Amino acid sequence: MKRRRLVVTPQAHRDLHAIVAWYRKELGAATAAKALKSIRAGFIAATGISRMAARRDDLPEGFYRVVAKAHLVIFRIEGDEVQVVRVVHGSRDVPPLLR
Repeated sequence: MKRRRLVVTPQAHRDLHAIVAWYRKELGAATAAKALKSIRAGFIAATGISRMAARRDDLPEGFYRVVAKAHLVIFRIEGDEVQVVRVVHGSRDVPPLLR
């Protein structure tokens, strides 16, 4: 499958920075770097994953997810573009965050 172009929204950038800052403060720089690497890998995975594989029943229509270890990369697909809209911890209640 051809990879789609990646676009990371301002909200997803804020989520990513908050996650990395939390890991750095609470668990140290090495753990923060590992989390960042995992989430970035999730971004790349989102560009090539099929809609069927990325669908999750509790997400609103048109939203998809990739699991990045403890986090979820939430995205939409618009033509040949993947728009990452949120990055959240997997234990979060995601649907309210997308309204």
